[in-house]
Amino acid sequence: MELILILNAVVILACAAETFSGFAGAMTAITLGAHFYPIERLVPVWVVLNFLMNAYIVLRHAGHADWGLLFKQVLPFMCAGLLVGLWLYPHLAGLPLKKMLGGLIVIFAGSQLVLLLRPGLNPRRPFSRATAGLWQFLAGVCQAIYATGGPFLVYSLSRQPLAKATFRATLCTVWGSLNGVLIAAFIYNGRLDLPALKFTAWLVPALPLGIMAGEWMHGRISEEQFRKAILIMLVIVGATLIF
Repeated sequence: MELILILNAVVILACAAETFSGFAGAMTAITLGAHFYPIERLVPVWVVLNFLMNAYIVLRHAGHADWGLLFKQVLPFMCAGLLVGLWLYPHLAGLPLKKMLGGLIVIFAGSQLVLLLRPGLNPRRPFSRATAGLWQFLAGVCQAIYATGGPFLVYSLSRQPLAKATFRATLCTVWGSLNGVLIAAFIYNGRLDLPALKFTAWLVPALPLGIMAGEWMHGRISEEQFRKAILIMLVIVGATLIF
């Protein structure tokens, strides 16, 4: 029961972060949750929770999503990466996945934090379609392995002139779509079995609490200040996964 309470708190924080900004939910859930629960078992649980959360956000805010960007650019490259990641996962047995994830999070969150603190370092020239596609392909690979392709996807879209609401709705549509595919794949390969679904059910009550917190913050708190707090937390937690 203590584990359930801890993971419910993690899910609330992760859902609040993603409902607020459109990303950082998986990074928060996996990096924090990995301290208490095996990462290979946590990923399928989070994918189901994330799918349910993003289904709500997409249904409520679908009008803000950039559907042209989704179908012409993001989803084709990410789906290709997702298939490669699903193929790669069985071959990664024995690798220190927790430390690898920690390194990925520290690099991404640290670099984004530097750009927030020193905005003059952030170039504004948009990526070419090929360059953005490469980052989105890598996002799909990481989404399949860690359920957290956010770092690469956010970076690929960082120079797009997207409004705050459009950015959030577009990202949440991506996570909802890809996690639906992952759920089917995890059921097929046995990673999402009946015990995993029963464990997931214990965490579902945290979803509405996290969503309500994120919606409340979205209209009242500065995105820059909230992102700084999340990124600082991710750097610290990612470092603890490495060491």
